[in-house]
Amino acid sequence: MWRLKLKRHLKLRSTRTSQPTVAPRLPREVIERGLARVVREGMASQTMESLTKGVFLVALALHLGASNFVIGLVGAIPFLSNLFQIPAIHIVEKFRNRRKIVAYCCFIGRSFLLLVALAPFLSDKKVALAVVVGGIAMRYSIGAMANCAWNSWMRDLVPKIIMGKFFGRRMFFTTLTASTLGLGAGFFLDWLRGAMPEYAGYGYSVLYVLGFLAGMTSSAMILSIPHPEMPEPEVKAYEKGLTFHYLREPLKNVNFRKLLFFLMSWNFAINLATPFFVVYMFKTLGYDTLFVVAITIMSQVINAFSMRVWGKYTDMYSNKTVLGICGTVFIFCLLGWTFTTFPDPHRFTTPLLIALHVFMGISLSGVSLSTANIAMKLTPSGQATPYLALNSMLSSLAAGIAPLFGGLFADYFEDKTLSLDIHWKASTQDVFINTLEINHWDFFFVLAFIIGLYALRRLALIEEEGAVHEKVVIRELMLDTGRILKSVSSVAGLRDLTMAPMAMMVNLIKRR
Repeated sequence: MWRLKLKRHLKLRSTRTSQPTVAPRLPREVIERGLARVVREGMASQTMESLTKGVFLVALALHLGASNFVIGLVGAIPFLSNLFQIPAIHIVEKFRNRRKIVAYCCFIGRSFLLLVALAPFLSDKKVALAVVVGGIAMRYSIGAMANCAWNSWMRDLVPKIIMGKFFGRRMFFTTLTASTLGLGAGFFLDWLRGAMPEYAGYGYSVLYVLGFLAGMTSSAMILSIPHPEMPEPEVKAYEKGLTFHYLREPLKNVNFRKLLFFLMSWNFAINLATPFFVVYMFKTLGYDTLFVVAITIMSQVINAFSMRVWGKYTDMYSNKTVLGICGTVFIFCLLGWTFTTFPDPHRFTTPLLIALHVFMGISLSGVSLSTANIAMKLTPSGQATPYLALNSMLSSLAAGIAPLFGGLFADYFEDKTLSLDIHWKASTQDVFINTLEINHWDFFFVLAFIIGLYALRRLALIEEEGAVHEKVVIRELMLDTGRILKSVSSVAGLRDLTMAPMAMMVNLIKRR
């Protein structure tokens, strides 16, 4: 249990002499209560996110007639808005009360969700789209200032020894909450569209109002989380006006600079294609909203149950090792999207989509957890604000540029096709076999896969304490899976059947 680890860690820490630049830790009871409140706040915050972004935001934009570029812009806004963390550094370092900064920014930024809720009531679709884009931009721009203070706050509140398991637990509960609410919201929109199609657009307004209420609840809960005293920085950027010099300090750390290069290339790769998955399923594959929501929820549920597993492995081994395994699986899932059409939807499209979402849910949980934890782990104590702010800004900049490229070139690739055919010609027959055909969105999936391979190459250059080879974790994961299957299977034949693939993979790893 992470609570037991926390008690041992704080007891050991109390016997050591603290560095003068490091703020004293809060009492153990205060930290335990605070971490429980962080989990509850995350559930309220994720309720807001699940009702106001993702499938529902894209569906609202498509309902208002958004083009591919607007879809890419909507997908880029949450990332590009993190550039507002530059002025946030001044605010955090000057006022030094991160709890109030986070709460006030959340109260103000989330109020713009009510503006988005008014968009379906506007008769002019272009004006309505402008309202949606403007409201989302303001919501995330002000929220980025809160994220800067939040990351620094959590870096000082959560002890390193339980960081992976704690955030895995938090993400488990938040993702499970979001999945349940998202499925209910999908049923609501589908029912409203069937029962009262003339009011279908107003269903999005209901979701955004509910999301606003959940966001306000989360903002109020933030004020109850304990706030450890910030350590004094060596350079006070807000006094000398050295914001950019302040941000250059992390770049002098060679290992952290390698991490930044990896995260930038990785975020560009995955966000070149993923913001358009919903559009692809709606327009190219022709699925309705209920199926898209359901398959997305399924992936989120799998993601939630995988969080706690990956949290254990990040603490036992390292974030880098988990990233290597999960990142490899995820980029091959990106490549797998090209086979959902051949060149049109086929009878294996739906099973393939389900399989892709299963493996994407498993791998993305490990990626999300490890990328957040490795940045915190490689950040020197007392310098959380500039390190985490620079990491968030550069990663978000790369992630924000990617969907803009996708939106700009979507129309260009719409009538382009790259095919590889096998032609057999004989005196009595002339046979063409289509082995590969890439068109429209497939170009983005393939390009994202190639850039993802490059990102994993950058990952190998990062040094992390406690890192082990990926095959050690794979072997342990296979053994854990085998024990679970053995415990749930009471029929010997079924148990042998399920254990055979595991044994084969373990034996292959041993031989290698």
